[in-house]
Amino acid sequence: MIEEAEVVARIRREEKEKTKRIEAIINSVSEGMVAIDRNKKITVFNKVAEDMLGVGDAIGMNVDRVAPKLGLFEVMKTGMPKYQSIQKLGRIKSLPT
Repeated sequence: MIEEAEVVARIRREEKEKTKRIEAIINSVSEGMVAIDRNKKITVFNKVAEDMLGVGDAIGMNVDRVAPKLGLFEVMKTGMPKYQSIQKLGRIKSLPT
């Protein structure tokens, strides 16, 4: 019983460390990163995306509420970009890819 608890504790520690490394990578890139799940809930939202969209702490929020112009749910369903033109997102103009 104690051995099982030690294994579970070790696995949780390793997962937390892995999550911290991934978050550090996501927040170190110079482009905005937003990812959503099947329920349109934001699962990844880095600092650059926060600055571009003027929204902080968007994890768990509905993407249509935070950034409806991105069309991320449609992109997720089709695998194709929704826009082929420059879009204004918050204060920034960008070209979705």
